[in-house]
Amino acid sequence: MPDFVHVFLGRFLTREAALQYTQEQWQPQPDDSASDDEWTLWEESNPTWQLEEHLGCGLDSDFIETIDIGQPPSNSPNSGFSYLESFLTQPAAINQIAASLPDATQIVLIFEQAFHVPPSKLQSTSLLTYCGRYEITWRK
Repeated sequence: MPDFVHVFLGRFLTREAALQYTQEQWQPQPDDSASDDEWTLWEESNPTWQLEEHLGCGLDSDFIETIDIGQPPSNSPNSGFSYLESFLTQPAAINQIAASLPDATQIVLIFEQAFHVPPSKLQSTSLLTYCGRYEITWRK
C-alpha cells in the first residue's frame, strides 16, 4: 500500500514563528503549590495548536515536519525542496509545488499517519498554502 504526504508551503519571518504555528505549544506547568482546579485548567487548555485548529482535524505531531527551504538556489542539495524531492514517487512534481508559493520559507509535510480520522478535504489556511497530496516512497 502506498504512503502519502500532504504538502503545504508557508512564509514566516523565522523558523521559530513557523514552529509556533505548525507544532503543539504547551504553557508552563503550574508549580507544586497549584490547586487541583489550577492543574485541571492547565490540562484542559494544553496543548494549543494553531495548525490543528485551522485544519479542523485531529493530528499527531509525530508525523508532521516543518522544513526550512533555505537560500536560493532552491534546488541545491541542502534545500528543503531537495529533501522533499528525494522521496516523492513523481520527483517532477517538485516544480509544481515550488510554484505554489514562490517566496515560501518553509515546507510543512503532514504524513497520512498524522490524521486521527482522514480528512474529507484539506485546504490552505491563513498561513499555509496547500499544494496537494503526493505519493512517497522511502528510499534506502
